[in-house]
Amino acid sequence: MERITEQMSLPTKIIAAALIFIAPTSVTLACDNEKNSRTQLSEEYHSLLEAEHYEEALQTAQNLVNLTERTCGSTQLELVTPLIDLATTQTTTGDYRTAEANYQRSIALLETQKGFFDQRLVEPLAGLGSIYERTGRYKEAIYALQRAKHTLHRNEGLFNLTQIELIDSLTDIYFKLKQFKDAEREQKYALLANKHQYGEDDPQVVPAMHKLAHWYRLTHKFALARELYEESLEILERTPGSNELTLIGSLQGIGDTYRLSGYLDSDGKEALERALAIMEKKPDPDPLVRAQTLVALGDWHMVAGEKDTALTLYTKALQLLEPKLEYAGHLDRLFKNPVQLYFRLPKSFEGLQAGMKPGYKEGHVEFEFTVTDEGTVEDLKVINSNVFRSIKTAAVYAVQRARYRPRFLNGKPVSTEGIRYRETFIYDESLVSMRQHRFHDPFLIENYPFDWPGCLGCDHTGTMGFQ
Repeated sequence: MERITEQMSLPTKIIAAALIFIAPTSVTLACDNEKNSRTQLSEEYHSLLEAEHYEEALQTAQNLVNLTERTCGSTQLELVTPLIDLATTQTTTGDYRTAEANYQRSIALLETQKGFFDQRLVEPLAGLGSIYERTGRYKEAIYALQRAKHTLHRNEGLFNLTQIELIDSLTDIYFKLKQFKDAEREQKYALLANKHQYGEDDPQVVPAMHKLAHWYRLTHKFALARELYEESLEILERTPGSNELTLIGSLQGIGDTYRLSGYLDSDGKEALERALAIMEKKPDPDPLVRAQTLVALGDWHMVAGEKDTALTLYTKALQLLEPKLEYAGHLDRLFKNPVQLYFRLPKSFEGLQAGMKPGYKEGHVEFEFTVTDEGTVEDLKVINSNVFRSIKTAAVYAVQRARYRPRFLNGKPVSTEGIRYRETFIYDESLVSMRQHRFHDPFLIENYPFDWPGCLGCDHTGTMGFQ
C-alpha cells in the first residue's frame, strides 16, 4: 500500500484522501438527517413497552433497528441501543435465541469500538445473563453477570449500588445450583455496598439488612437472621424523628426467627406484640399491614399450642381483608391453603453446610397427610421413598411434629386432606451422615431450610402440593 501511495502524483494523493472522507461523511449526514425519525420511533417503542403492548413494541423496535442500520451503517455505535431494546422485547416475548444474537451483536460493537470495560456493556451482559438463567444455562449466566458486575466496578467503584440487581440475580442462580456459600457471599457483599454508600448506622441500610436476613431464613440460619433484625431495629430506634411504623418489619423478623427455630422465647413474642401495639394505636392503620401483623402473632400462638388465641387473631385479620377486593390475593396467600409455620429435623441433625459435591446421589421421601383445623398433621403415610431407613425415619418424625396455619373456609379453620409433601435428599451414599437444605419450589407455600449434620453433605428440598 505504501509503495502504491509513493507512486501516486500529488493531485492523485489529494483525490484519494478526499475519497477516504467522503463515504463516512455521507453516512454521517444520512445518520444525522434521520435522527429525529429514530428518536420518534424510540419514544413510540418505550410507550408501547410501558403499556405492555409487547407485539407492537417488538415491531417498532425492529423498525428502529432497520432504520438505524440503513442510515448509520451496521458497524456504528448508534445501533447499540436499538439492538438492546429489540433484544429486551424479544426476551419478554420468549424469543430467546434471537434476543441472544442481538445482545451479542451489541456487545461486539461496543467491544470493537470502546473496549471491554465500557459501561454500556452492562445492560446487554445482564440481558444475556437473564436469558441464560431462563434457559438453564447457569454457568454462562454466571459468567455474563459477573462480567457485568466487574464492568460496573471498573466504572462506578467496588461499592456502587447499581450492581445490586446483578447480585440478586447471581444469588438466585447460585441457589438453584446449590452453591449456597457463593449465594451467601453475594448477599453479604450487597449489604457491605449499602453500608459503604450510606454509613453503618444509616436507616437506608435497613432494607439490605432485611434482604440478607431473609436469605439466612431460607438457609435455616435463624440466629444470624435475628441478629440482623435486632441490629436494624437498633438503627431505626436511634434515628431521630423516625416513624414508629418503620420498626414493624424488624420486630416481625425477630418474632418469626424465634418461631421458625422452635425456640419460643418471650423476646420473640414481645417483639410481635410490640409490632401489633404500634399498629393498633395508629388512627388509620393500613389494613394489610395490620392484618399481616395480626397473622404473625397468631402464627406464634399456633406453634405454641394456643389455638384459641391464634384463631382470634386470624379472625381479626380476615375481617380486615375480606371486605376489600384489592386484598383478595393477599387473603388467598394467607388463608386459602395450609401454611407451614414450623418444621425442624431432630437436633442431632442440625448445622447447615450448603453445597453439593460430585458423586452424590439423589433420593426422596414423599408423604401424604391431613392438616387439621388446629394446624397439626394427621393420617401421615409414606407413599414413595428410595432413601436409607434412617433418613426416612427422621423425615417422618419431622413431618409429624410440623405445625401449620390451617386453611380457612367461610371464616372458619377447616381440615385439609390429601396434602402431598416431597423431601428430596442429595447425599454421598458411601457416608452414613448427611447434610440437607431446602430450596425454592413454586408449589412450596413456605421455604424453611434445615440441616442434617451427621452426614458430610446432603441437600434437602421440601415441596408441598394439594390434591
